[in-house]
Amino acid sequence: MEPDNTKRLNLTDGELSTVVKVVSMAITGSTNADIAELAKQGASPWTVVHALEQSAGRGRYGNTWISQKGNLYMSTLLRPMVAKKRWRELSFVMALAAASTIALFIESERVEVKWPNDVLVNDLKIAGILLEMFDHENCPSSIIVGIGINIKNAPVSTTYGATYLNKFLDQATEAASILKILLGEMFYWTNVWEKKGFDEIKKNWLQRAYKLGGKVEVSDNNEGTQQFTFIGIDKDGAILLRDCSGKITKLMAGTLNFF
Repeated sequence: MEPDNTKRLNLTDGELSTVVKVVSMAITGSTNADIAELAKQGASPWTVVHALEQSAGRGRYGNTWISQKGNLYMSTLLRPMVAKKRWRELSFVMALAAASTIALFIESERVEVKWPNDVLVNDLKIAGILLEMFDHENCPSSIIVGIGINIKNAPVSTTYGATYLNKFLDQATEAASILKILLGEMFYWTNVWEKKGFDEIKKNWLQRAYKLGGKVEVSDNNEGTQQFTFIGIDKDGAILLRDCSGKITKLMAGTLNFF
């Protein structure tokens, strides 16, 4: 159950529209790269770059993010009001924001978050999050939050398969409409996180957690694999895995296959 004592906002509310500055464009190389350039020029927190297409989008570990025309690609500059060592928790904060946004449109479908930063609908990826720390000598430390949501189409070749929002809708929607709601959800969940801490985020994230209680296969650097049961996440967002002997292992990163 989501907290009910933090007011949700949307882009039409005066409070949010005075905080968020949105720069929209049809096509760009990478919205994360654009935000980094704006940060160097003194951009304030909650500056957003939004594009309908990217020619050089990227995901985690330097992977290419396939950025087809008509989907939502956006990056936000943030300077959270929490200790910098906790900023990585934003993966979970923003996954909740994206999942909540998508669920508003397709309440009858199963919208889940996959550790650490993907959103799935009926086991297929519909959104992803990329966090990048930004440090520059001429401006305060910041973090860039990149979010991509498949709206009009989805990549054909992906590890887990992919889907898109309009596939589930009788009346197609546009990226601009999703952006307004997503920004409200981002603002809301960031506010919850800053005021109530990660425990509140963790509780809500686990309610949407993909394959919680299910099996997960972990690949090591020697290309071997080991099977575990996914039992949760800890106070830092590390995934908690239990092996067949009952021993619990936690990982902050790794190659995982949920099944």
